[in-house]
Amino acid sequence: MLAYTLQPFSSCAAIGEIVVVVSAVGKPKVTDLVRRWGIAKVVRIVEGGEHRCDSVLAGVEQSSPSSTYVAVHDAARPLLTVEELEQLIAGAQQMPDGGAILAVPVKPTIKQVDASGLVESTMRRDVLWEAQTPQMFARSVLLEAYRLARARGDVPTDEAAAVEALGRPVRIVRGSYRNMKITTPEDLVMAEALLTAGVRTA
Repeated sequence: MLAYTLQPFSSCAAIGEIVVVVSAVGKPKVTDLVRRWGIAKVVRIVEGGEHRCDSVLAGVEQSSPSSTYVAVHDAARPLLTVEELEQLIAGAQQMPDGGAILAVPVKPTIKQVDASGLVESTMRRDVLWEAQTPQMFARSVLLEAYRLARARGDVPTDEAAAVEALGRPVRIVRGSYRNMKITTPEDLVMAEALLTAGVRTA
């Protein structure tokens, strides 16, 4: 799954280097995987932290200081395409004081409920988007956002949340429902089917 996740970044001309963040136990396996699959541009394999934000900060700090932008992606999303990555890069470059994220419109009806399970309101679907990764920001902005979050003791759920807390703009770039996050055995079966069929879902 990680090999599929890394391939679009390896193939994208606009990506200069790849920093992989893993657990200490996983570092030897990832090193071997990168070698066996011949994945180009991986310059460092970095040990992550307790939370996602700790791991992302560790990776960004180990990226080249000359990098203007940094894209953060989940290994659990192996169906990203080079085209989607290029669209994200174009969107992020229009936001030098912030960044951009891939996202898709929410399809189901979303209910807001109280602690007892009673519906309080029905959310407007036309203003709701499901955030995906990659999420791409100016390197300096992302470092500032995560260092501030650490100082405050905050644990942002994604990069956009950390950047939003700075009051910086975050642009939505429409992605694909195919860029799913694999969290259950059923998701894995669906991802394998999509990869086998070469299906792209707009």
